[in-house]
Amino acid sequence: MKDYINIFLDKRFPLKIEVIEKSHPSTQSLVMRLYKSGNKRLFVKVSSQKGYFYNYHDLTPKQLTMFFELSYSDAEKKLIDWVHNRLEKQLQ
Repeated sequence: MKDYINIFLDKRFPLKIEVIEKSHPSTQSLVMRLYKSGNKRLFVKVSSQKGYFYNYHDLTPKQLTMFFELSYSDAEKKLIDWVHNRLEKQLQ
């Protein structure tokens, strides 16, 4: 199943993934990381000292729950793993 998910995501987002990190001068502890593939915004990860959360845009766990019959938390984990694996491959 994992291979099908990776193939689905690779075809949907074939371009290089970019990570743009921003923080506001008045809130240094709050960091926003925007993950993009070409002109598509995949998701935003907002981190602070208390934790983090994701805000999904063109890449959502609901898409995987519909196509691959996964739970929302499993789909979210697969998406994050796919992005991190793809970033590691890009660095090699």
